[in-house]
This record gives sequence, structure tokens and C-alpha cells, in this order.
Amino acid sequence: MIVPIPTDEQIRSAHVIALFDPHLPEYHMVVVDTMNRTRSTPKELAVVDIPVDSTNAVLVAQWLDQIGKVRQALKLPSAGDRNPAPDVPARLIDALRRTLSNLKMLPEDAQQALLIASSPDCDIASLAGIIQRDLRLTAFILRIANSTLFGAPRPIASLHRAIIRIGIGRVRDLIIASSLEAISSKVSPALQSARQALWKHGFLTSILAVRLNELFALGFEGEEFTAGLLHDFGRTLILIADPVNAPHIDPLDFIDPPNVEARERLHLGVSHAEFGAWFAEFNELPDELVAATRFHHRPADAGEWLQFASLISAADHAANWLQRVPGEAYDPATNTAVALLEESGTKDAKKRFAAEIPGLLEEAPALADALTSG
Repeated sequence: MIVPIPTDEQIRSAHVIALFDPHLPEYHMVVVDTMNRTRSTPKELAVVDIPVDSTNAVLVAQWLDQIGKVRQALKLPSAGDRNPAPDVPARLIDALRRTLSNLKMLPEDAQQALLIASSPDCDIASLAGIIQRDLRLTAFILRIANSTLFGAPRPIASLHRAIIRIGIGRVRDLIIASSLEAISSKVSPALQSARQALWKHGFLTSILAVRLNELFALGFEGEEFTAGLLHDFGRTLILIADPVNAPHIDPLDFIDPPNVEARERLHLGVSHAEFGAWFAEFNELPDELVAATRFHHRPADAGEWLQFASLISAADHAANWLQRVPGEAYDPATNTAVALLEESGTKDAKKRFAAEIPGLLEEAPALADALTSG
């Protein structure tokens, strides 16, 4: 809808705002807010088009400033607002920057693909064309689309068909997830076994999160897969930023005692969950991904994202068991995040989890191996 002078409410409620010049068809500056979408966001996004004189830089700047102020002033408080972003020691940030060069996780092609995928009138052919310029991203999406995780009946070689199969919403999340793989590759060669264990753990958690989301009919649409990969990414960041001390601080036994975060804060000044959440927030990832990363060890503190953080925590708990030294059988009753899901409204969560988790634990390892072998 074209609104020459939109009200504050129209600006606040829009998912996409476009500044365009009626006299210059090539000028089209877009402000996209779908990165903060939730599972309740309508499929049809609300769009506000504001006609401006693009040659008037002052006017354009005024509109962008007004849009930013309105959204900031009217933004509902989130878990991040109630729990301010943790301070990460400067030495860790500096070490991370030296290795990664750029702390922005999305390369240029991925950023452009994400912008197109977030558009309400996304053209699949254009999206596929942008994605194909990034060979790593293309391979990642094809690998996921061809997995049994999303019920692939037969192999797909076409990226266009892969996008149709898994849906544009999931493609948005996979664009984010693929960048984690690229960053993970920066871990020191001496710590490759740790990197591989953490990468597999991310996929195990993602697979279980997808299956539990289906089991409990929670309605998430791909963000649970990305959150599974992201939730422990702070541990990978620690491997990159402090490769000397990381093996001593994190034995990677996947036992995760209650004091795991306190132990990390004592030695590093920040926990892996806080480091990962800081990185996600720095890269302006959706609030639910930041919250699930920061609170996967204590989902009860995740505020409005309690259900989502509980889902990721429940999946993480089961994935940890899969990667421990073989011993006792998995006890569903020890998964406190499932109990929290039931307390927050997921009917019979504990009973359904206990009935289905043996089969999910049997399925997940082979599926994770298939997804990480590309």
C-alpha cells in the first residue's frame, strides 16, 4: 500500500517499508523487519511504500531516522531487553576479529539472498540465481533439501526445486545456518576433532528440535533447525578466540553440569551461551535465535521465548546423551525442559516425549552423519 505520509502505527506494524522514487524506477530502498518475525507473523506481510525524492538526501535520511525511532520507541520488550546483552571480554572479541577478519557472519551474496527471501513478493528464480553465486550455500541447501529430515521422496539437483520443496521460510533460516559452517571452518587445525564434534552436536540438536517441534505441534517453521545449530556455537567461537585454553575449559564430554556456565565465566569472563548470544545479536539475528542461544541451559529465563528456548534445551539434552561415552540408557524424566514445555501449555509433553524419544534417538545419528558429510 502506498502511503505518502504514513502514521507511526503504520510504520510500526509494517513488516517491509519501501522508499521509492516515482520518477526513478531503479530507486527502491527497502527496510525489512522480517528478521524479527515470529511463528505468529502472518504469511502475507504488511508492506508500506513511501514515495520520496531520492535525489533529496536530507529527506531520505529523515525518513530513515523516523522509521528507526518509531520502531525503537514502540518495540515491545523482549527477553533481551529484560536481560541485557552480556559483556564479552575485549580480548576475545579482538582474537575473534583477527581470525575471522569480519565479525559479520553473512557474506555479500548471502545478505542479498536473505533480503530477497524476506520480500513479500519473493521471486524464486531470482533467489536461486543469487544463492547459486555462493557454492557453499548452494551445496548446503541442496544437502538439507535432499535429506529425510524434510521427507525428501527423491533426489533433487535443481536449487529452484529445492527452494520450492522446503519453502522460502526455511531457506531464510538455512542461509543463516550455512554461514555458521563457514565460520566453523576457521577453527585451528589442531582442534579439528573438537570442531567436528561440536558441528555434529549442532546437527543432532537441530534434527531433534525439528522432530520435537513436529511431535508437540509447536508450529515453528524452520527457526528451530537454525537454533539447533546455533545454540552451542559459542563453544566454537571459544575454540577460535582462545585455542590454547579452550580444551582445558571445555572437555567436550557433553555432560554439561549445572555449573558449566559459571565455570566458563570464571576462566573466560563469559559463558559459551552468552558468547554465542552476543555474536547472534551482533549479527542482528532474530530475537528467538538470540534467546534460545543464551538461555538453552536455563529456558525458564527466556521470557516471551520460553517455549522456543525450552524446545532447543530439550533437544540439546537428548543430543548430549548421544555423544557421551556409552553407558546408562537415556532417561526421559531427566529432561527438565520437556517438563517446562508441559507446564507452559504443551499437553502431555512428558508422556509423548517418553514414548517417542527412543525412536528419535535411533534416527538422529545416521541422519546427522548424512547432513555433515557434504
